[in-house]
Amino acid sequence: MILWLLTLSMFIFTLINLSFLRPLADPGRTPATAVCIPMRNESRHVDRLISNLKQAIPDGTHVYIYEDRSEDDTYEKLNHAIGSDTRFTVIQ
Repeated sequence: MILWLLTLSMFIFTLINLSFLRPLADPGRTPATAVCIPMRNESRHVDRLISNLKQAIPDGTHVYIYEDRSEDDTYEKLNHAIGSDTRFTVIQ
């Protein structure tokens, strides 16, 4: 009996709280996002990384890739994989 009364009182309390809630506002525009990725001697991962990022990042996101004097062909592969996609910037 006590459990039933407790449950009923919680239900009534919830209904009262719900009656005073304001409706949700429309979501605002989110600010632009930047993603920074350091890369050094990562040529074997470049193609898969860029391919996945192109599919995953939403509009308004910019990716900065810091190529840190790689001793392999990371920089060339980055430029080839990115192509003319303006969402990416490679910084040496």
